[in-house]
Amino acid sequence: MINIKEKNIFSVGSSKLFFFHEAINAWQKKIPHPNIALEIQPSEICDHFCPNCQSKYSLSKKNLFDKKKYGQFIDISLLEKILDAPPSGIIISGHTGEPLLHPEIIKIFEFIKKTNIPTILITNGSNINEELAHLILRTCRGVRISLDACNLQSYKETHGVSEKYWKRTLMNIRMLTSIKRSKKNSEQDCLIGIGYLTNKISANGMKRATILAKQLGTDYIHFRPYHFDNYSIDKELKSCKVIENSGKFRVFSSSQKYEKIDCFVRNYNCCHGSAFFSVLDARGDVYICCHHVGNKDAKIGSLVNQSWNDILKSKTDFARKNGFPNDQCIPHCRMHTHNIVLESAKEVFFCDSKENSFPEMISHAAFL
Repeated sequence: MINIKEKNIFSVGSSKLFFFHEAINAWQKKIPHPNIALEIQPSEICDHFCPNCQSKYSLSKKNLFDKKKYGQFIDISLLEKILDAPPSGIIISGHTGEPLLHPEIIKIFEFIKKTNIPTILITNGSNINEELAHLILRTCRGVRISLDACNLQSYKETHGVSEKYWKRTLMNIRMLTSIKRSKKNSEQDCLIGIGYLTNKISANGMKRATILAKQLGTDYIHFRPYHFDNYSIDKELKSCKVIENSGKFRVFSSSQKYEKIDCFVRNYNCCHGSAFFSVLDARGDVYICCHHVGNKDAKIGSLVNQSWNDILKSKTDFARKNGFPNDQCIPHCRMHTHNIVLESAKEVFFCDSKENSFPEMISHAAFL
């Protein structure tokens, strides 16, 4: 059992896969199977202007700008289709867009709540209101706010917005944690965390950000590196760990990325992990992973004119047929640790057995 009190849930990596015996067996036999994780990106529009937005790796500067300002929102009727073969978990997130800007985001959460599919939310936190806060806490197993800052100045640098967004986001985090405490005995225990991206500059604010996250009443702070950055945070992380309060506030890092940050090697020639993970974007298109949204070569299909089961069939051998990974894949991508293990597991047969309860196993880690 993976528990926030016992493990760094953000670096258990590929070991999470082995709780899903049926999915691995189906993958080995090249049989279509439901996703372990489905990332849903409800909005292309965003109210922040992060200079290091991950979408810049798959989109041109103009395409990125146009989507952020004039982009689309997902047709929520398309979500019904995924129930034909529901995933084990859902991630509500974004690529160019902020998910909570969807005009019918409340209906999206209400839909997901009815499905009982374990869900996490990744958001910039600026658009949480009281109604949404209650619904998020009732619906999600966790919410991670991408703060990436320790004060107003660093927030302006990482998110490209004004002081009002900083104040509003902090107020919203306090509101979330306050409501969670007041509902502890009657609501699902949704973990609330802060996300913080690191490089040589932002690492200087890690300790202050950790103190802030604890003061805001969150459950944890999570550090992970910016793409293509190789700065080690060992020294800074040690000073942050001192601030931990085991069982109440934790400091996590994507250690599987930091440990091999200077020696990235792919020992596989196919993205095996993509068989278990997909991204549904705001246009209803399905992509191989979150790092390739908008890349036509990485598009598996579209729920606008296809069934979910047809898309699952077409993705069975999509990565191999279309040459993923390739020179467009970023190092230390989400699937990397899974691919390392799955490469060696290609010929190993996992016996069928009753799978553990998904909600009990993974409290909040992003499923894959």
